[in-house]
Amino acid sequence: MHPDSSPYLDTEACNVLTNLLKECHKNHSNLKFFGHCNDLDMEMRKYSNPAEESEK
Repeated sequence: MHPDSSPYLDTEACNVLTNLLKECHKNHSNLKFFGHCNDLDMEMRKYSNPAEESEK
């Protein structure tokens, strides 16, 4: 799981994705190990590390 990010440092869209990912992990505690929450995780990573996206 990713460390909690400070809401005041992130955009509203990033905060929404972070909360959705946390909810997905909470509601699908076993399925998360099989990639159930991966789409949300990948979207959230775009916000948490924008430099990584620009390298592609």
